[in-house]
Amino acid sequence: MGVYRPLGVTIISILLIIAAALIIIGGTILVYAVLQSEYLNLSLSYWIGYELFITGGGDDFMLAGISGFLSGEQTDIYIWYGLFVCFLIYSGLSFPAGIGLFYMKNWGRYLALVVSIFSMILGVITIFWLVGLIPLGFGIGMLVYLVGDVKYEFQ
Repeated sequence: MGVYRPLGVTIISILLIIAAALIIIGGTILVYAVLQSEYLNLSLSYWIGYELFITGGGDDFMLAGISGFLSGEQTDIYIWYGLFVCFLIYSGLSFPAGIGLFYMKNWGRYLALVVSIFSMILGVITIFWLVGLIPLGFGIGMLVYLVGDVKYEFQ
């Protein structure tokens, strides 16, 4: 007989496994492209900087800092390697958390709680790109769900 698993736990576990795979693939491609292509680096800086200056209004100093960061003017190659390491850590935690949740293991729930906190921090850091809303919302939703009544279902 199989393990009883609430639908929410199943959804979260599948999303964690998919997110781990996508982050490894996307993170590797992004970091490789930025490190290898000066054109892409300048293009990202121009378009994101342009959008922030046109639509951002207000705080030009912060926007100039963001634009400079993306163009590599204020950073060096080690920041991009650090970003890649963060991708690896996040994926390295997400995949086993998804597997643990899928098999209803309590260690999987604890690891998923750590991933949810990490996801919220990542969301807050990247909120100015609006992409941060996705990990922020996912992290909050996962945290609220896993500390609720579903915690009594785990072994």
